[in-house]
Amino acid sequence: MSIQGLAQLLTQRLQLQWVLRHFGGVTAFYAFIAIGLVEASLGVLLPSILQAFQLTTVTVTLLFLSQISGYLVADLGLSVISHTLGLGRMMLLAAGLLTTTLVIYATTPMWGLMVAAGVLLGLGIGLIDAGINTYMVRDVEQADRIGAMHGCYGIGALTMG
Repeated sequence: MSIQGLAQLLTQRLQLQWVLRHFGGVTAFYAFIAIGLVEASLGVLLPSILQAFQLTTVTVTLLFLSQISGYLVADLGLSVISHTLGLGRMMLLAAGLLTTTLVIYATTPMWGLMVAAGVLLGLGIGLIDAGINTYMVRDVEQADRIGAMHGCYGIGALTMG
């Protein structure tokens, strides 16, 4: 291989690393927009949920409590989960939990299943939140963008509201 060919190969690999590094940052911003959308949608959908399941305002709080409990489990168990699975697999698990929960929310006619799925939603959101924060602060070039990333949560929430 010539020196020019080697230089081109090195340049391509550096460009790929740059793309992958920035792709992670862009994905993190998108994830926070998505979390904002998901969490704000519950408030918008609350009247429909109350009517569809014939609930009182007291009973519907179980959905909020289940989500909070999942989030707390994610935050308290983050180091163990991240150490066991690795950050990438943990984020994949979190995305799967979030997706599964949203499918259950959209299709279930059973209130108990919806409440149980709320734990999965909280767990998924908690792992995504903490996992992306961990990813961002590990990368010195992206650490200064963490405030803007959290602002994306607000963009998602405002979009839904």
